[in-house]
Order: sequence, then C-alpha cells, then structure tokens
Amino acid sequence: MPGVALAPSHNSCSLQMKPFATAAHGTGSPLYDNESSGTMATHTHWNDDLTNKSANATASNVASMPNKPIDFQIRIHIIEARKLEGEFVRALVKVAVGNVVKETSTKCGTNNPFWDETLVYNFKEHPQLLMDKAVKFKVLNTRKILKDAVIGSFEFDVGLAYSEPDHCFIHKWLLLTEPHDSTGKPKGFLKISINVLGPGMDATPSPSICSPDNVDIESNLLRPSGAQIQPATLHVRIFEAADLPQMDPAYFNKFKKLFNSQATPKDLVDPYVTLSIAGHHGKTKVIWNDQDPQWNHQLNMAIRFPLFSERIRFQLKDKDQTTTDDLIGTYFMKLSQISPNDLPPTFGPCYINFYGSPREFSDLGDAYEYLNEGVLEGVAYRGRLLVEVTTSVGVLPKEKHEEIKPQYIRAAKPFLKKRKYKLCCAFLGASMIEPFEDTVQFEVSIGNCGNKLDESVCSQMSSTPPLKPMWDGNEYYFLPWMDKKPVVMVDSEWEDCNHRIETANMLENITESLETQLAALKQHAGKKRFEHNLNAFLKSACSELEEAVNWLRPTKPLTESLNPSNALDNLLLDHRHCQLLSAIKELGTIGDSLALVRRKGTAAKVTRNHADYIMECTNIITMIRQLAIEPQNSIPDVIFWMLCDNKRVAYHRIPSHHLMYATRPEGRGRMCGRVQTFFLKPPSLAKEEDLEGAVGRAQMQVVVWLGKEEEHRVWSQNMPGGELAVFAEAVSVTLVSMGKGNLEGGDVDVEGGKGEGGRMEGTASTVQMSSFGPYQYENQTIVGGIWNSTLMLDWPSWSDVTGKISQPLEAFTPPQGWAWAQDWVISPDVSMPLDPDDGKMEWKEESFEIQERFIGGLWQEEASFWTMLVGGELIQSMDGEGVAYTVTKDDFECPLGWAWSGAWLVDNTKGDPEGWEYSTHTRASQWVSSERTNHRARRRRWTRTRILVSDIAVQEERRKQFADMIRDGWEYSSSKRGPFHMRKSYLDFFRRRRYLRRMTSDDPTALATDKLNFGGSVLLGRGLVLLGHGLVLLGRGLVLLGRGLVLLGCGLVLFGCILRLSGLALEEVRLAWSPEHFSKSFRNPHHKGQKLFPRLYLSFKDEECHQYQLRGYIYQARDMHGISSSGFSDPYCVVSVGSKSTRTVVVKNTVTPVWDETILLDVRIYGNPEAIQAAPPLVTLQFRNKNPMTDDDHLGWAFCKPLVRLKQNAPPPELEWTEISRLRKRAGDALVTFELLLNNGSLQTDLPPGPPPKRYSIPDHIKPEVKPSRIELLCWGVRDMKRFCLMAVNSPCVELECGGASVRSNCISDASVNPNFPGPRPFITLDQNIPVKDKYAPPLNITLYDKRGFNQIVRVGVHSIKSLHDYYMDPAPSRFQTSAVRATTSCVELSIENNTDTFIPFEEVDPDVQKNGKYDWWTKYYCSISDTVRMQGSYIDEGYDLITVYEHELEKEFNYFEDLLKTFPLYRGNRSRDSGQPEEDSDQPIGYLKGYLKVYPSIAARALRLPLIPPPDPITCIVRVYVIKGTDLQAQDVGGKSDPYLKLTFGKTVIDDRDSYIPNQLNPIFGKVYEVKTTIPLDYKLTITVMDYDHFTADDLIGYTTIDLENRLLSRHRATCGLPESFSKRGPNIWRDNELPTQILDKFCKTHQLSIPQWNGDREVFIDDRIFNLDTYEENLKPNPHLGAEKERLALHILRNVEWDQGWSLVPEHIEKRTLYNPSQPGISQGMLHMWVDIFPQNAGLIPPPVNISVRKSEKFYLRVVVWNTYDVELDETSVVTGEDMSDIYVKGWMQGQDKTQKTDVHYRSMNGEGNFNWRFIFDFDYICSECMMVIKRKEHFYSLDKTESFVPPRLTLQVWDNDLISPDDFIGTVDFNLNNMPKPATSSTSCSLKQLPDMASSEDNKMMNLFEKKRAKGFWPVYSRRADGPELTGKLELEIELLTEDEHKMKPSGVGRDEPNENPFLPPPNRPPTSFLWITSPLKTCQFIIWKRYKWPIISVVVVMFLVLFLVIGIFAFPGELVNFFTTLTKHLLPDS
Repeated sequence: MPGVALAPSHNSCSLQMKPFATAAHGTGSPLYDNESSGTMATHTHWNDDLTNKSANATASNVASMPNKPIDFQIRIHIIEARKLEGEFVRALVKVAVGNVVKETSTKCGTNNPFWDETLVYNFKEHPQLLMDKAVKFKVLNTRKILKDAVIGSFEFDVGLAYSEPDHCFIHKWLLLTEPHDSTGKPKGFLKISINVLGPGMDATPSPSICSPDNVDIESNLLRPSGAQIQPATLHVRIFEAADLPQMDPAYFNKFKKLFNSQATPKDLVDPYVTLSIAGHHGKTKVIWNDQDPQWNHQLNMAIRFPLFSERIRFQLKDKDQTTTDDLIGTYFMKLSQISPNDLPPTFGPCYINFYGSPREFSDLGDAYEYLNEGVLEGVAYRGRLLVEVTTSVGVLPKEKHEEIKPQYIRAAKPFLKKRKYKLCCAFLGASMIEPFEDTVQFEVSIGNCGNKLDESVCSQMSSTPPLKPMWDGNEYYFLPWMDKKPVVMVDSEWEDCNHRIETANMLENITESLETQLAALKQHAGKKRFEHNLNAFLKSACSELEEAVNWLRPTKPLTESLNPSNALDNLLLDHRHCQLLSAIKELGTIGDSLALVRRKGTAAKVTRNHADYIMECTNIITMIRQLAIEPQNSIPDVIFWMLCDNKRVAYHRIPSHHLMYATRPEGRGRMCGRVQTFFLKPPSLAKEEDLEGAVGRAQMQVVVWLGKEEEHRVWSQNMPGGELAVFAEAVSVTLVSMGKGNLEGGDVDVEGGKGEGGRMEGTASTVQMSSFGPYQYENQTIVGGIWNSTLMLDWPSWSDVTGKISQPLEAFTPPQGWAWAQDWVISPDVSMPLDPDDGKMEWKEESFEIQERFIGGLWQEEASFWTMLVGGELIQSMDGEGVAYTVTKDDFECPLGWAWSGAWLVDNTKGDPEGWEYSTHTRASQWVSSERTNHRARRRRWTRTRILVSDIAVQEERRKQFADMIRDGWEYSSSKRGPFHMRKSYLDFFRRRRYLRRMTSDDPTALATDKLNFGGSVLLGRGLVLLGHGLVLLGRGLVLLGRGLVLLGCGLVLFGCILRLSGLALEEVRLAWSPEHFSKSFRNPHHKGQKLFPRLYLSFKDEECHQYQLRGYIYQARDMHGISSSGFSDPYCVVSVGSKSTRTVVVKNTVTPVWDETILLDVRIYGNPEAIQAAPPLVTLQFRNKNPMTDDDHLGWAFCKPLVRLKQNAPPPELEWTEISRLRKRAGDALVTFELLLNNGSLQTDLPPGPPPKRYSIPDHIKPEVKPSRIELLCWGVRDMKRFCLMAVNSPCVELECGGASVRSNCISDASVNPNFPGPRPFITLDQNIPVKDKYAPPLNITLYDKRGFNQIVRVGVHSIKSLHDYYMDPAPSRFQTSAVRATTSCVELSIENNTDTFIPFEEVDPDVQKNGKYDWWTKYYCSISDTVRMQGSYIDEGYDLITVYEHELEKEFNYFEDLLKTFPLYRGNRSRDSGQPEEDSDQPIGYLKGYLKVYPSIAARALRLPLIPPPDPITCIVRVYVIKGTDLQAQDVGGKSDPYLKLTFGKTVIDDRDSYIPNQLNPIFGKVYEVKTTIPLDYKLTITVMDYDHFTADDLIGYTTIDLENRLLSRHRATCGLPESFSKRGPNIWRDNELPTQILDKFCKTHQLSIPQWNGDREVFIDDRIFNLDTYEENLKPNPHLGAEKERLALHILRNVEWDQGWSLVPEHIEKRTLYNPSQPGISQGMLHMWVDIFPQNAGLIPPPVNISVRKSEKFYLRVVVWNTYDVELDETSVVTGEDMSDIYVKGWMQGQDKTQKTDVHYRSMNGEGNFNWRFIFDFDYICSECMMVIKRKEHFYSLDKTESFVPPRLTLQVWDNDLISPDDFIGTVDFNLNNMPKPATSSTSCSLKQLPDMASSEDNKMMNLFEKKRAKGFWPVYSRRADGPELTGKLELEIELLTEDEHKMKPSGVGRDEPNENPFLPPPNRPPTSFLWITSPLKTCQFIIWKRYKWPIISVVVVMFLVLFLVIGIFAFPGELVNFFTTLTKHLLPDS
C-alpha cells in the first residue's frame, strides 16, 4: 500500500524505550472498581528516554478526573511568527478551540510579526469532551476589501497539550503548512505557548521574549523527534455493522400488520456512521431499515503526518426524517495505540464495539441517552462496526468518498471467521440488595447474546431464577440460594482473537506480579536489607520479562499461523519485543548501579537513594502495563444486569479479556475462573448523587469463565466446591381442535437427542400437550379446619404450577440420556413473601370495624364484624369443637418475636370525628366521610403498634419457626391462583408445596453441561406452520405429518424429548389464546417474564457447608463527614458479609469516633475451606449517622478482605487504615481489621467484655501499643468567624479532645476588640495515651465554643487532625540548650521592642542624580528574572544584588509561615465536596483558629523547650505593598482585553486605585507602591483585588489574592522585610530595612535560643562556639563603592547563608508571584501578580523611604533614514515599446507597530537596477532604552475610547517596489533591521550580500551593531525576496541611518524627503539619468529618449522617403502643365511670328 511505513524486524529492534498510552474506556471512563475494555486516545509521548518517564502518564490520565462538567481554562500565548510567506504581510492569527474562535491584532508589513498576546478560553466541559476539542491555528494575511488569505495553519487536540508535563507547551514553534498542498512546503513558523488548566492547577510561565534573528527554529519544533511533517491520507474503510438496536417506533409496522398479516416487519433503525479526527469530519451514506447494514464505504481524509491528535471518534447514528438524528453509540480509537513507534496509524480489519444506554426501545424516549455520547461508561452493548484504518504518507486524496475495492473486501474475510465461545457463570451469592416488591433476577450477557429482553435474539439460559429478595433480620436483603447456586451459560460466536488477548493478559499478569513485589519492596525502603530485597526484585523481574520475550518470539511466521495477523499485530509484536528488551536492559543498569553502591559503600548512596530506585522500577512497570493494551480485541465486554419486573436497575461490566481462558496459565485473564466480588451500580450516572443510595445496588459473588466451546469442561474445575446439577421445569400448552380424527406421529429426531413419553391427546375440542417436568406441586385446601387434598373439586391434588394439568409423580420418566439422581424432595421457594412486616423494626397493625343497617334504619352496633384490610373477607375461625365464631380486634394475637407497644386506637384522620366512613355496601371501593340516607355500611380503622423484640432467645425461636416452615415447604394463599406466602393467615384456605427431582447424565464420565446442547432445542422464531401434510418448525429439523397447523407467536421450546401426536385428525388447529398470551404461556406463570429452560445449579452437599465466625475489630475512624449543623455526626458502622450483618454502637457528636469494639458474625459459607482462604468473601462497612427523626444518613463505604484462619493458632491480624468513600471521593478513614475463623465446634470466644452497650472490646494484643504523652495547644486567637445562629461569635473558647479526653481554654472577653486569647501564655495541655506507631495515632479534635447570654455555650465549629505525626516534638535537648541561661526558663516572652533610638545612616540621594543613574530598580528586576531583552548585562558584571523570584506565593516556600502559629480552619455542617474543585478549596470554613500545637512524651515535659512567644496584644504596623505587574489576566471585555486597576483591602480600610486603570492590557505593568497603617490582628488579612474598569457599567472582578500579614509578622523566618544580598549605604541596593543586620542577628539568636554574638572587631564574631569571618564570605567579592560597614556586612552574610541545626532560613529580598482567583471559576487561575509586601511595626524604629518602582517612562527618538541610491535591483518589467528590462523603483519604509508608512519618489525607467533618490525618512517613536523596547500607543478600533499601549522591539522595515500605473505595484525585496542588533553595512556595493543578514548566515559571519550605541551608520544593505528555493538577493540599498533624541532632533532639524529644512545632511536632487521620467507626464522626453533613440534612422528613412514620394507626386502632378508650358515657350521661340 503506498505510503504506509512497515514495521521493523526483530533484528533491527533498537533498545530505545518507546511509550505506549495507558488504557481507558472506549465509551467513557470506569467509575467504580471495575475495568473497561476498548480504547481511548492519549497523546504520543515524544521522550524516548525511559528514565524520564514517570508520573506524567498518571497526571495526564483523564479517567482520574470527575465524570461531570468542571471548569477548565486554556491559555494560548501567541508570541511571534517567522518567515511568513508573502509580501507586505498584514499578519493576524486566529485560534479556534472547538467552536470558540479568537484572534490577535493585525501586524502590518512584516514577515516576522511580534504579537505577545494571550488568548484565554474558558470551558465548563466534561474532561473527556474537552480533550477531544481541536486547537486550530491559522495565520492570515488580512485584506481590507478581499477575503483574508490563509498563509498557513496548524492544529492539534487539547489532550495533546494536557498530556504533557505540567499540561502545557512552552515556547514551541509550529510549522505552518497548507493542508491541500501536496508538497508540504512550509509557509512560516509560529511561536506559541499553551496551558491547559483545571481546578487547582497553576499555569507555567511563558516569558514574553522576542527571539533573535538567528534563532534555531528546527530544534524547538512541535513534532516528534526526528520526524518530518508530511501530507498524508488517512483511509478509513467502513465495511458493515451488526447487532444494532431498535431506534424508531413500530407504529407503521403495526399499522401494516392490520392489513397484511404476512408482511415482513422492517428493522426499525436507519444507521449511518460519522467520523471525526482533529477537526476533520466524514460520514457514510444512510442505509434504511437495516439492523445489520453493509456500507463498504471508504473515507479518505487529508491529514498531516505525524498526527497531532489524540483519537479518532466513530459514532453510529440513526437517521430521522423529522427530528434530530439519534445517537446509537460512540467509540474512541486511540491513535497512539494503533501507531506504535510513531509509525503511520493502522488498524484492522477488526470489529469495534459500541456501548451506551440499554438496548430496550421506549416510545417515551431513552432516559440514559447521554451514555451514548461516550463520555460516561456505557451500560449496555449497542452494536459493532467492522473498520480498517490505513495511512498513505506523501499522498493527498483525490476523492473524499469512494467504494471499498473488492480486493480489500476479500482481504478482510479471513479475519471474520468466527468460533463458538461459551460464557459460564456461577452465582455464589447476592446480598446487600435494595428491597423490591417484585422478584429479582440476574442476567449475564456478552454482546447481545444472553439479552433476555431482546426478542430478536435466541433465548438462552442467561439469567438466574427470579426470586424475591429476602430479609432475615439483618441490615440488608439477599437472595436465598442456599445450597443450590444458580449457574448460567451463554453461547456466542466471535472472531478468534485469542492470540491477541493471551499476549495482553500475559503482560498484564506480569505487571500485577511486579507491582505486588514492588509494593512489598517499598515497605523496606530506608531499611538495612533494602538493597538485598531490591536485588531479588530485579532478578525476579528480569526472569519474568525474559519469559515474556520468549512468549513474543513466534515459532513460525505469523502469516502461517492458525490465527491470521494483520499489519497492526505485526507492529505491536515488534514494539512489545523491543520495549521488553529495553526494560531488561534498564533493570540490568539498575542492578549494576546497586552493585556499585555496595562496593563503594555509603559514599555512593548520596546520588541515588532508595526512592530513586523505586521510581525507576515504577516507570518500567508502568511501561509494561502500557504494552498490555490490546486495541484489536473484538470480543465485547461481559455485562451483569439485575432485573426487577423485567426492568434493568443495576449493572456491572467486565472486559472480556479479563475472563478469557487460555491453555497456558500466563495468558489467562486475571478474573478467569476466580471468585469475584463486585457491586452492581445503577445506570443513571448523570449526577454524582445517583451513585450513593440508589435503588438497584447489590453485591455479587460469582465465578465467571469465558473460553472456546470445546474447552468449557475446564471451567467446572475452578468451582470452590459443589457439583453441577441439572433441573428442568414443566411446560404445558392447551390447544383447541375444531375437527375429529387421529394423528399419530412417529419418533422424530431432534438435534440434541431423542426421547419419548411426551404425549398430545384430547377430545374434539381440546388437545393438551405436556412435556417432562420435575417440578411438581402438591395441593391442599382446608375444610372444617382440616387440610386435605381430596375435596378440591376443580383442582388436582398433584399438578403443575398452573394447576391445569394433573401430573402424578409416577407419570414422569427421564428423557433419553438422562436418569434420576435422587428421589422427589420438597423444594420450597424460600423467597416467597412472608409478611408485610418482614424487614421492619416497627409495624402498625390495622383492623376495620364494619357495621350495617337497613336504609333509613339504625346502625347495628352489636352486630359489628371485623376485617383486616379494605374489602377483605370476614375474619372467622373454628373453636376446638368445630363451631365457627367471629374474631374481633381483641382476639388478634401478637406474632412471635413482636410485642404490643400500645392499645387499639381509632384512626380519625379520615371520616367523621369518630373515624367512621360511609358507603352503600361493605364491599365498596369508595368510602366517604359524611353520612347519607342511602348508605348501608360504615367502617372505621383501628390501629395498634407492635415492635420487634430484641431478645435473642425470642428471635432464635422465630428463626426456628421459619426453618420449620422451610422444611414443611407449604405456601399459603387465599386464592388458588395466589399470591402465595410462607406464613399462614386468617384468610388462607389453599396451600401447596413444590417437589423437585434432580436429573443426571447416564454417562458417568460426562459433565452435566455436556448434555445441555441448546442447538438441538427448537425455538420458534416466527411461528409454527403446518402446510398441507408437513409440520415445519421454523428452526431446526422437526417434521410431522398433518394439516394446517398454524401457531402464531414465539417461544415454543422442546427440550430433549420426542413429541408423539395421537388421537384426532386435525383439520384445523388454532390457539386457545391470543398470540401475546401464547407467548406468555411458555413462560413460568409464577415468575412472569422468565422463559423456560432446564436449570443448571451448583449444588453443595451438607458436608460442604462450613460454619465460620467473622471477627471484626472496629477501633476508630477519622475525618468523617459531618451531617448536623454543628459539623458533627452520630456515626455507627454496619458490618456485612454475605447475607449477615451487624452494627456497632453509636458514638455521639463526633467526626472522629472511637468504637473499640469487636463484632462477631456467624456465617455459613459453601465450599472448600482452602478455596475460601484463597478467595475470602468481601466484608462491607457502611457508615451511617443516627438520625432520630428520619432515616439514618449515609456517611460512606469501606471494603476489607478478612484474614481467613483455618487454625486457631494463626497469628492475629493487624489493624489497618481503610479509606471510607462517599460519592466516589474520600470521606474519611477507619482503623479496622477482620479475620474469618473456621468454626469446627471447638472455637472459643476469648474476647474481653466491653462496657454496655458494647458486647466485646478489642483484645489488647490487637490494640495499638500506647505511651503516655502530652498534647499542648497554644490558643492564640480566632479569625474571620462567621455568624452562628444569626449572632456574632464574640466570646469564643477552645476545647481540645483526643481519645475521649478533653480540656477547655479560657474565653475571649470581646473578639471584636481583640480576637486573641487573654493571658501571657494561653496554653492548654492534655495528657493522653497515644499509640507508639504513628499510623495508629488517634485523631485530635479542636472544637470552638461561644459563650453567650445566661451562660449558654454553643458549639460553633471543629477542626479534626487525623495524624499527629507532624506535631511531634523531639524531647532530646539540642546542643544549643546547654547554656545555663536558657536552662532556667522554659519559655521566654518575645516582644516587639521599641527601637525608636535606632539610627540607620542612610545617605540622602539627590532625586535628579537618582533619576539619571546608570541603574534603577527595574534593572535589578529584569536581571533577576533573566529577561534577555530588557536586562542590562553590565549590572551583573559589576556585582550588584539580584532579587529572589518565587514562581508562587511566598508562604508556599516557607510552609505558610506556620512555624509559630498554625491556622486551623473550623467547619460546621455538611462540607462541600465538589469534585470539580481541589479539596482544600471545596470545604467552606466558618472561621479560623490560630495556635501552636505540639505533642511530646509526658516524661520529657520538664526538659522540653517551647518556642518564644510574643505578647498577644494588637500591634500597629506600617504596611507597604509593592505591585510590579500582572501577567495573563483574564479578559473581561468583548474585545478580549481588560482595563485592570488595583483595589486593596485591609480590614475596613480600602484603597481604590480606579483612576489609574491601564487600558486594554492583559499583562499590565503597575509599578505601584501602597502604604497604609493597620492594626494586627484586627486587620490581619490583606486582600489585593484586580478589577476591570468599565466606562458605562459596573466594574468586573478579574481576580483577588489574600495575604496573612500576622503570620508574616510573627514568623521566625522574618517575613516582614526581605534581606538583600549585600549591605549598601547608597546606590541601587541601598539598605531599606528599619533594623541593621547586627540588630537582626541579635534578635535571631535570642528567638532561636542561641548564644549572644561575641564580636572580635568588625570582621569576626563568635556564636555558639562557631567562628564567622568576613573574609570567608567576601573572598571573591567584586569591589563595590556602595558597600557599608564591615560589621553589618558580616552579620548580613551570617543571616543569609548560615544553616543552623533547626534549619531556619530568613526570607531574602524577593518578589512573589501570587495567583488570582475568581469565585465564578473556583480553583482556576485568573492571572498572576508580581509583588512583595514589607511590614514595619510602628514602634520598631525609623522607617526608611519606600523603593521607587515607578514604571519607566519612554523617551522620544527620531530615526532618520536617508535613501541615497539602490543598486542591482531586480528589473521587474519589460518595456512594451523598446523591449528593454527596467523597473520603476521606489523605496518604502516604516517602523513595525506603527501605521505610518513613508515612500521615496519613483526612479522611473531604471535600466541597470540603479535608483537615485536622496530621500529622507523620519520616524519618531517612543523608546525605553533600558528595556530595549519601543512603546506603541494607539486605538485598536475607531470606536475605542482609550489607547492601547504595547511593547515591541524597534524594527525598521525597508522594501523596494516597482511602481505600476494601473495594476498593483510589484514587490521586489525587503530588509528588516532590529535597531538593537542590526547588521553592519557593507562599505561598497560589490561587497554587499545576504551574508550580512543574521538569519541568512552562520553566527560567525554576522557582524552586528546596536544603533542606540552607534547612533549613526552609513553603507550598503541587501534586500531579498523569499522564493520557492529560499531567499534570493533582489537588490542593494545605500542608506544613511541616524538615531537622535528629541533634543538633538530640535537642535539639528531636518525635513522629510527633501523638504525644508533640508539639512543635516543637505539632500540635493538626485542626479538621475535623463532617461528617468514618467512617459505620460513627459511626452517630449518620451519622444527623445524612447522613440528617437531607438527609431532615429527608421524615422529619418521614413521622412526621406516621404519627401521623395512627395516630390515625386508633386512632380508627376505638375509635369503635364510644365510640359505644355515648355512646349508653348519653345514654340514661341521657334515660331515667333506665328
């Protein structure tokens, strides 16, 4: 195939590690713990180094994000473009993200435009949908009248950028091409940055840097390494689809059937396929009315390879004529998975499967239609599509649509051969089921096979028997399968892709094995034997990978193997082989490094620690997991459904490859034949709330197996015990005959076996047919109080379930090939409803008192009678002598296990005041509350409440009664047709019980499943038709003689028997019921909807049922969800295993409950104990909040696997923290463990008793080991307290609680005056036993109360600390605590000392001197941020200070300055846990508590030294806020800009700087200093808000940031004023603090408990036995005249550079970048502010003046460009008259960014490329010299109110043009000059060439200069034009360029062109040759220099000839007259006389 790259061979495999994208789901991401098959696109990683691939794949995993729309922001920074194709380009960039299009401003007249503009796109999208959106860049050449011309474009998916590290591309060049250009020629390059931000993500900075002219673009192109972008064609061949569901209503089919019953119904779906990739779309034609359409259609899409897209989206749609087309399903194909090694994509031919909403069609619409979009996980199979994808590189499509060629169709046929597969599933248990009124059954399907609700597919044994969920006093309902576990089997046919699945399973199994080993290895990290364990892991990993390599090495070529392999199979084989070899090599490298460490000892461990080894191993395992993805698995997923009344209520989906069986164990699915426990979840996932508490949730325990049909015998070997047994149900059919006669049928062979004994017989009117059925019912009725079976009249004593057919037990014989395995046994339906009160703890009994009268008579009160229900029968009974009597309400007995809680009461909520309701008779259905004369009956309702008795003995007796009922097996009813129940009531007069008999195969070596050949069953798909003398069963091979038998309907199943007809000769046979009734007659009448099949069970013997005891040790929980308004809950835990459950005690008012409880559960489990130990049942924990008013609230789920102990001497389990989840998010942790003990009769309960109501406590050997400790909390103050109960919190106090003990602090007198707690040391201490191991540490609660009037104390909020590890303090004294001075005190008060006498010798600086200084603060700033454009290198060379720039908030660098005071957020009520936001932002605190918390051993309390604490009094401070600039602000205006200004808030003080707004800027430079006096802590928080100025409407909020000033003031990091690098008394780095370095050092030593500095002169000091010398720090210091005193310099060096044992570092002079947030987009950055804050206590001394950071002012410059001459200009035209080459030359120039364009006059008719001008251009512009940027101020639109200020490099553009009079002028050449770095001129025209230009030659050949330094340049520069083969020299310019300031311009005036004043220099008129003129304005010169010069001799010749001709003509004309005159004269002379 042309253009398709071939896979490399095994021998050529390189050892480079290529990444392979992680798996996700084809139609959405999995939501629970199940995994999904299919594919979803991720990006192509372009990093070939394995060691560099780490957690990026995890970070880019979109599936980990919430399945709901969340806020996203996409920032695209358009920086510049280079080498754009075209002439005089007016460049504009349009960027489209999805359907949102934005554009930049237009840059005129340049091929290298510089924009520096940021486009911001805000979306609230589902993550899956956002990643598919295409980002399209188009660079346009704008035109004023004509349509804009596209120069080039580039596009990629959002997911490509999101999958990169930090979710961004920074300063990447895009290669612009034209998609329809087959040559792929570059049209230019565009430099961009893009950030894809989700909630809580920070944007990566994109510096605004203009690239130099000689930038290496190729090295930074956005493309895979080594790949070239080429045009290509993506061929997508769509062959056919199958199994599509019904999508249209059947109205017309039913209408046609009324007129034509024989009409074939149409398939109600009109499918077509749509395709989209990277903005390209295509679709097939529509095929009408076809569920299995064939398109054979090929879509050809023009793309660029390599593809910058994540995935291809396939969508199946249904065409609708009148409404919007319906979506059938969506499939996403990952390009990274079908293009390994960055090769062209290839796929198939292979089927892809679609999933979405349930297949059942409803005329009312599909409630789950949103699942078909592929965003969420599909819940049902929707069909499959056969596709093939290939790529032709270098070829563009000729036609977008075409038919698939026959050779491709033939080539696809070998891949479509199907094999029979069998899906087997044994249901071991179903519990935790929601209570349902109807029966419940479970269905298993693969594809559409097994879908019992789809009548278009063959019925199979795919569902369990319908049962009603049962309740036995536990917490949840369950299905009572007991010792007979239902088994289902589903047959299906699929393509044989086992060779693919086995390889993927092999790699996945290796991954899981390595992950298990690595998890064990992590436990030894940091321990001595880590290297030994790591070495063992490496050996094991290499061994497993070598086995995998051998697996992938085929024994014979793939083309000769049994399973055909396509191109992608070969590519994946090579890719996996290469990657595994690379992994083995990398593991070997790690092993070599480990060996080197062992040889060198500890010296080598510094460079590679244990975490590095673990990370490298993790990367390798991640790569192997990526290799396990198989994109061509065409076998659909297996889906479990729970059905209630034939409605789907819950599901679970398992990928088929996880269940696939393989002969080799390595290739089996990890779930194949193993016991699996999972939860069914509801299909409604549109809202997060649907996931919790939804109806339909159930827990399943199953064994599933999937494999080829010939291997299905293997699956029974994986059962945990039991034996497969077959049962069948009876079938009864009643036929009505209209004729007489007999028809005998001989034995008929039915595929699947022979049998006889079935019989059809009847009279002239009725024929009955019955088949063998082991289910038999014994029926009895009560007569005279005695049950008997002889007086039932119309009901046989032995019958089928319908009672219509008498079936004595002895009449049944087994079919051929089968034998009875046991005698008839009683088999009751244990799911039969018992009583309405089942499952209730309280029940209200009711009875109706009824009275009668004659019309107009009195009510007969003495003749009252009673009924139990409305319209029920009279309640009568028989006494001991058989005499009937009426039962009253007082005769009702309370059932066993219940007790009355009150007397009978009249319910007067209805009726009259006495409760009577009236009607015309006692059986009426309507009763009224007012009495009328025609009323003959009245009634009133009496109620009495009974409660369930909790006595264990009573409940045990109740269970025995139930067991007796089960043993007897009787089902009671008041009617023969039901409904039936197990417990007899007063109204019951009929009972029955069911008998069951088991069958077995007569072949002892055969399995029960071997006889279950459903291929021999006869299934009537469209009816049973008897035509003439032949009976034809549409299906398979049964033919009987007879006449005209027509059976309409479907569903007749004959299993394993022979039908013999005898009796009548049937002339006409018809059905006794309607077709619909006939269809239902073949279903179980007792359980509606279940088609009859022989039942297969996993039957366990009594000895296989073992008794176990589950012991659950529930210790405590932490960080649980608060339900009440106070933020607390009353939690308890419900523990469930199987159908058994129990609950713990309720702990009141806490979110960190401590239960310390052992729960016991006796459970019966069927199966081998060894199998149970290998796969123990899952223990489920549901945490609830006790609610006395309503139902208990759900708090979360947790799941554990118990430790199975078959012997009692096994070691005890350890408590472990288990995560609690709620709404798919973490909702706390529980410290629990479980063990399952085999109870063989000798199990002893040696558990310590617990205090009531707990039964047992946790044994001491399981409890954590504890130690006595002290918890100490400094209660500093409260902040930002919200109102509680409409009142302010004014007198709060704090309670500290841990492990049940608590202590409370004093109250604040008035928080509005001073929110700090009173006292010099507001500490509270709590002594408590704390576990030794940190992981067992109990949670700690800090609760805030408020004291109110009448000594009322209310709880306001709480803060819970789940781990105390961060608060432990080392009690060991440090070496600094040996001083006798410090040993005498435990705490020293630290005060803000009054330093008013401090004098800092600042030198006064003249403002003019400072203004004209060489450097200013901005120089320091730009050098610190390394802005290569604006920085001055000499500043760094001279050794001046730099500023530390933090890319985030300052507090993040210093642990939020919580070294002294930590901020504890307080919460109450329900916390907002919106998954779209980060958890730290989603909670809504009601206030904050500031304090200091430490935990230390009690024995070390006296020796412990706590930090120094300042007094809690308010402090008045001077706060200076320096705001430098904002970056990437959110646009608020329509034009994509904002007008930002600043607004500062200090408590109640507001500074509004609205008048200083900056128009039309997203990156404003503020340069503002704000100073305010504030009181801390009253105004402790500073809020800086950036607003958008609006002229006519209210200003918009852009974003805000808050700063905690108090933490900065009190922090020991000294964040009040940053320390500079040097101490300077003058200059740009003058000291700006209010304290000298020596004073700061003294305070530092005092605060950190160091010795007082002892100075030895000014150059040496002693601190704590350490000597510091100035020479040590200034050894290589560059001389600086501004440096201050040596003593101060040494102190500053110590403060900045010395690291003490405590690790405290002081805040340096800095700039922090603070992120702005907006409440409308929580968690999304709205931009950043570059700023810093200085805080000076007012009483701390003289405060220095503020730093001048005012915005630099631009200066006016004038650029004079004198165009003297041009040389060697390309002659662009040919003279029509003379045929000479010539050009009418003129020069045009402008400064980029300005609209002012200047032109010279025209040098006409240049014959040699030389032009003479002597013309002066004068360009004035504003320029900032120190930043090397030109300032442009102009209005963007005519309607703009403000001018927009922009900064661009000073670039001069000069162009040479050819003037045309009529047509547009022709471009000849151009040259651009960056005045800061322009090429030097050539001295002569001959030496002028393109090598002078920086982008045309190497950097060594470039000679550049700065015009701002040189001021003047004169010489020759080349001009060029870009041609197809590159730039070409088209002329040379002789220029004189001079740069002048505004003053110099005034001193040396000059005019534009040659206007006055024509001086500096004087420009004489150009000395142009006389041939230079415009012919239309100079006709004489035209004749002289054009006509005469070229045609002189022809003109002369013509004139001479004309004269000669004229003379000749005149002569001829005058000759006759002259001749007459001559002769006359001659005659006169000759004859004078005559």
